[in-house]
Amino acid sequence: MTKNKHKVEIRTGSDSDIAKIEELYRTLDSLSVPYSARVLSAHRNPEEMASEARTLSKKGFFVCIAAAGGSAHLPGMSASETVLAVIGVPVSTPLYDGKDALFSIVQMPEGIPVGAVGPGQSKNAGLAAAQISSLFDENERKKIREHRNLSDECSIPEGNTLKVAIVHNKGDAPDEDTYQNMIALFDQFGISYQEFAYDATTVREIEEQGFFSIIALHDLSGEHAELLTIAEQTDIPVVLLPFSNNSRSKTLPGEVLFDLMSVDRGPLMAMGINRYQNAALFAAQIAGAHVASLQKKLLDHRKKLKDFSREQDHKLTKRGLKAYF
Repeated sequence: MTKNKHKVEIRTGSDSDIAKIEELYRTLDSLSVPYSARVLSAHRNPEEMASEARTLSKKGFFVCIAAAGGSAHLPGMSASETVLAVIGVPVSTPLYDGKDALFSIVQMPEGIPVGAVGPGQSKNAGLAAAQISSLFDENERKKIREHRNLSDECSIPEGNTLKVAIVHNKGDAPDEDTYQNMIALFDQFGISYQEFAYDATTVREIEEQGFFSIIALHDLSGEHAELLTIAEQTDIPVVLLPFSNNSRSKTLPGEVLFDLMSVDRGPLMAMGINRYQNAALFAAQIAGAHVASLQKKLLDHRKKLKDFSREQDHKLTKRGLKAYF
């Protein structure tokens, strides 16, 4: 299949959403990042939506942006058909102010990640997509950094030594078992990692060492918000991993996440709460668009997920419902 010149695919479920994400198109235009704009509904033409998602990589795209409001199925359904990174843009509606769309997009099941920006933050989706598509291009990265008023200095990742930075607030303690599941995926994909306790020098240190992605762990029950500014300080793609170990909190963690994401914090792409494996997968997808060997490992992993789901269905039909009650 002939590759096209576009780096980013932008899909909406209806043309009524196009004007609502105008800043997204303008951001990519200002950075001279070529993109393809499509109307692909997850409900009205699901077959075409899925087919187009399956061919994104072969066509030469590096990342997909899917914008949707309400039930907002388009980002997740698109992500289920590709191993490219899918950025979800929750489109705000008068009824729920984007809360419904954010929760639908962000809280994907383990194995199929979507990186959600805040409701209505289409500009940040454009910046994030530009950063992903230009990850290994020094000239393009300098252009992005100039556009974002960052310093000219940046260290380009090397495809044969992929490194991800895992950053957390001092004193935060994620669940050890689920955290190790994330680490196991990095080992499986051949990605090295380094942990950082966030302080004023962390971003500079990460940029100097050529990391291709940053996973920012944030305790939703904590009071430290400094880490949430990390995406404003760098052009390295930042994946937010919110976690909650406190089931007795008076405020639902989802409400805290919505309030957190409703503030413009730069091109921050959030995973669902406690979705550690999705954070690892999304980080791998960011680099996988540029590194063929990594993309193959992602495809193999996706196949195992599909096989596992088929095995569950076979088990159910063989044993019957009573075996589950």
